[in-house]
Amino acid sequence: MLVLPQMSNFDADVIVVGAGPVGAGLAGDLGRRKISTIVLEQTDGIFRDPRMHAVNIRTMEFMRRWGLEERLRNCGWPQDHGQDIIFATSLDGYELGRIPWPCIADMAPPPESPTFAQRCPQSWFNPILLDFARAQPCTDVRLQWRYDSFIQHQDFVEVHATNLVDDTKHTLRARYLVGCDGGKSRIRDALGVDRESSPHYGYAAEAIFHSRELASLHNKGNAGRYTMVRPEGMSISLLPFDGKDLYRLTLMVEASKVSIADMHKAIKSLVAKDFEYELTTPVLGWINRETNASKYRVDRVLLAGDAAHGMPPTGGFGMNTGLIDAADLGWKLAAVVQGWGGDALLDAYDVERRNAVARTVRIAGSIYRDWVAMAPVLKEGTHLLTVDSPEAEEWRRATGKRMADTFRREFNPIGGALGYRYEASPICIPDGTEAPFDSVIEYEQTARPGHRAPHVWLDDGKSTLDLYGDEFVFLDASGDASDVALSFEAAANRLGIPFSIHRSDNIRLADAYDASFVLVRPDGHVAWRSKSGFGFDASKVLAVACGIRDRAMQPRTDIHTTAQKEEALS
Repeated sequence: MLVLPQMSNFDADVIVVGAGPVGAGLAGDLGRRKISTIVLEQTDGIFRDPRMHAVNIRTMEFMRRWGLEERLRNCGWPQDHGQDIIFATSLDGYELGRIPWPCIADMAPPPESPTFAQRCPQSWFNPILLDFARAQPCTDVRLQWRYDSFIQHQDFVEVHATNLVDDTKHTLRARYLVGCDGGKSRIRDALGVDRESSPHYGYAAEAIFHSRELASLHNKGNAGRYTMVRPEGMSISLLPFDGKDLYRLTLMVEASKVSIADMHKAIKSLVAKDFEYELTTPVLGWINRETNASKYRVDRVLLAGDAAHGMPPTGGFGMNTGLIDAADLGWKLAAVVQGWGGDALLDAYDVERRNAVARTVRIAGSIYRDWVAMAPVLKEGTHLLTVDSPEAEEWRRATGKRMADTFRREFNPIGGALGYRYEASPICIPDGTEAPFDSVIEYEQTARPGHRAPHVWLDDGKSTLDLYGDEFVFLDASGDASDVALSFEAAANRLGIPFSIHRSDNIRLADAYDASFVLVRPDGHVAWRSKSGFGFDASKVLAVACGIRDRAMQPRTDIHTTAQKEEALS
């Protein structure tokens, strides 16, 4: 039986600073794992800034795991609202091209997943995640509590905070502190952690505005995004924010910051006719660049989300990448606090996520550079942009096609969302196979250790992904009455590791996982696999996967068959 460490000297196992999507998601995941958690959020928890709107396919897999998928499907975005991406001179001007995209009602999961992406702005998404966190009996969400400082001790972290409602000062003690406090993270600064950064690509700003008139003043129809091509290059993007009368306008410039006057000018340029509108948020500006913290862990303090990394919004990876941090860190903190995981799990969080995020920020940056590279092409054709002539019409057609072909990967980056992998992870046991080709728009499922475990529909109508989340899962697709699974179960019981076995003679599962035996971690990533199960010590495999001992990768030299050499763990 698992014996939990005593809590008498601590206010919580974990303190999370920041109740945005990453902090709230992490707190909810920790809570469902019975880890006592305090969340400190200095605001009232209502996020009024424009921020994110796209919940990608990987995050939707987490929502499915957390029982929130249907809430997101019914978040308020109209199921029949068009989602095409349109390139035009203005909303009432010439259309250059479009990328067709189905409305939510017509979408279906791709072969690689049991779910699909959802449009859900942060003002809707965050309350769902806060409800998820609050629903856990051992999670305490404290709004209007400001984090002030922390002191690390050998066995705990001392956190100083202020209740902003009554201006009282408090000292809290927890085993671990997680900074989910955004791009300007005070916790990261207090740790002295630097950020690796690309040169900045330009400035951008966005704001939400309300208008009941705008939809009736153009002929482009409902869409998911309108991008306006201006004489100075492509710089204005308009997103219907609620599918009704709220819009998010993003303005990109290269040389200077965006002013509120620039924002008003951009809104008025959407159509030729004057129309009434009202800004409902301040102008939120940022610099487009790629950043990644040099460390995600310093002793008992960890970083997640924007506190750890930043990237251009192209591809919609920002918040979604932070939710992967949360899903990865949740089970590892739980394992360490509950005593069945070693401290090396938290070092593995740093290695796995920092390297995977480096890939993601490069992808986001490369997509942004696609936009930058298109500007000179558009400037060359400025004299044809709004001219009514055969030559101009041909230029607009060719340019629109080029834009659609170039930017298609931004709006369907399934490889970018699902193809991250934990290469060289200290808690995954490599099997010597080559990694599949890494692509932004294509994704090849693989059960190679370190990768997301493949989705396969099982005979009962569930997905393999529905098996993962609470514990280590041992897949036995051998079709025999093998004792390999039982040896792993016995080892897990000895080590106190949450563990279950799933046996299946489903041919699709064996083919997708390319193995008879697979060990899947609680975050849904493969830790180990084998075609024969021969030559492995189950206790050692589990000890590596739980950060209890260092990885042992060298095959045993006394095993003679090639397959057995590839699979052996000494």
